[in-house]
Amino acid sequence: MSRGIGASIARLLGANGYRVCVNYSANGAAADEVVSDIARDDGTALSVQADVGDPDAVAALFDTVDRELGPLTALVNSFARGLSQEVAGEGIRVNTVSPGPTRTDMVDGDQIDAMAAAMPMGRIGEPDEIAEVVLWLLSEQASFVAGATIRAAGGRP
Repeated sequence: MSRGIGASIARLLGANGYRVCVNYSANGAAADEVVSDIARDDGTALSVQADVGDPDAVAALFDTVDRELGPLTALVNSFARGLSQEVAGEGIRVNTVSPGPTRTDMVDGDQIDAMAAAMPMGRIGEPDEIAEVVLWLLSEQASFVAGATIRAAGGRP
């Protein structure tokens, strides 16, 4: 969550009172920048390097979050429909956000123009727009939403 959509999600959650752990694989500087932005807005955040494909690293990540930020109350990750069915009875809601083309540092200017021309809305999305969807899914206003995939794709199927 140190770049692009993930960074926007982390910043928005931090601005809305969530204590945020910014996990990164390799780009510690980008993660630290997000943490600094959150702290500058009076939020609480930390960055932790962990390969989420390594079970031991994930366990250490969760231990760090528990120790530094307190009990985990929300998790933003890459969400699975099957998991939603498994944990819904425990009061855990799992949802997926499926963004369409979004302006990030992985997209250059020529690509943006070409993608925008193909979009029903005539533009691509902004990372902050995707972050707003995630914030809503974490809120009480979405308390009955579980197992959903929300397309935030500017009218593109």
